[in-house]
Amino acid sequence: MSKINRLLNNYKKHISIPWQEVAPAQRVIFCVYNEGDERRLRAKIDEFEIATVETGFRWALFDLTSLFAEWLAGQRYAEKYFQKPHLLLTLKPSFLTYIEEQFKGFLERAPRMIRPWFHSKELVRFLDS
Repeated sequence: MSKINRLLNNYKKHISIPWQEVAPAQRVIFCVYNEGDERRLRAKIDEFEIATVETGFRWALFDLTSLFAEWLAGQRYAEKYFQKPHLLLTLKPSFLTYIEEQFKGFLERAPRMIRPWFHSKELVRFLDS
């Protein structure tokens, strides 16, 4: 059995456990996988969604993959940053704000069930650490 299939099976077992006694802020699941398995995981992401929905939970996926490229393309001096990439470090606060804004927009469109417990400042604090 592949690592991703094992991860999916473990996810199915975990997601099927009732959450009545768990505070809403604790209803978050992170799946940890090797960087080399990224493409295989992405190919099976729909199976994670199916497993989630089949147990009565809603599914919401926020993918950060293209956010940096989208943000950089919108920067006034984007071409200069390719010539001097070390200057990007000075823009980290701006990029974190962009992620926060994108995530807030995502939450507005996401199922109501996931909205009440999330605070976007927590995301930025997590990304900034």
